[in-house]
Amino acid sequence: MEYTWKTPDEGFVKINVHFVEPDLPLSNDNLNGLGVIVRDETGAKLWSAMGPVNGLNEHQAIIWGVQAGVIRALNLGFDRTHIETDNREAYEYNVRLNCLI
Repeated sequence: MEYTWKTPDEGFVKINVHFVEPDLPLSNDNLNGLGVIVRDETGAKLWSAMGPVNGLNEHQAIIWGVQAGVIRALNLGFDRTHIETDNREAYEYNVRLNCLI
């Protein structure tokens, strides 16, 4: 499937979350990693973070990344967001837990 990143609608920011689970532990024994980036309607990076998320499964890590991105967007004065992850089940997982972000 070919995919092209699209900028968010005017007045919105987009939060992208990407989870990585290597087949073997990294040299520092990290098992899972997560990257989060918040971009404005021009595609300019407003904030990003990445690092290990040991002890969290994929769904938990993605939800944590979404939450971190939303908090940062709110702190930057943006209250309208598009959220994009590489796991479509993450949102459904969040709903099943009755969690609000």
